[in-house]
Amino acid sequence: MEQKPQFTLEQLYISPFTAKRRYDEDGNVTWIPLERNEQPSGIHVLDHYLQFLMRGGYDRPTFCAREGITPAQLSALVAVLTGYGIIEFQQRYVLQVADQLLRYTDLSQEHIARHYGGIDGTNLIRLYRRYHGCTPFARRRHLRQKNDEGRYRV
Repeated sequence: MEQKPQFTLEQLYISPFTAKRRYDEDGNVTWIPLERNEQPSGIHVLDHYLQFLMRGGYDRPTFCAREGITPAQLSALVAVLTGYGIIEFQQRYVLQVADQLLRYTDLSQEHIARHYGGIDGTNLIRLYRRYHGCTPFARRRHLRQKNDEGRYRV
């Protein structure tokens, strides 16, 4: 019998945004702080790994050494809890964060790749082509709706 994963990627998502734009009755922009759930799973090691990814961490052996576990143990934990292999999980997580940043900010793909994926812009393009069949900027045009840009602060 196959076990259903305990967490979806959406449940584990930690938003990169800290505030949301709001207009007051006079049309002035104000910013409302957003609460960020930085412990979405309640599992210490997994939550630390998600925080590591959000800070642009990409070097699993370094993360594992800091946490006192082996890369194989982290891989097994992620696979059991999410149903994804560690590399696919990491790539999908980076894409989810990048989609939000592309939609709501004017950050460059290079900036997003380096600061939120620990990779370069070329690798981000490869990931987008593999999973979405397009470039990050084509995805931005597809996702973005009127007044999206600047809606959130990073």
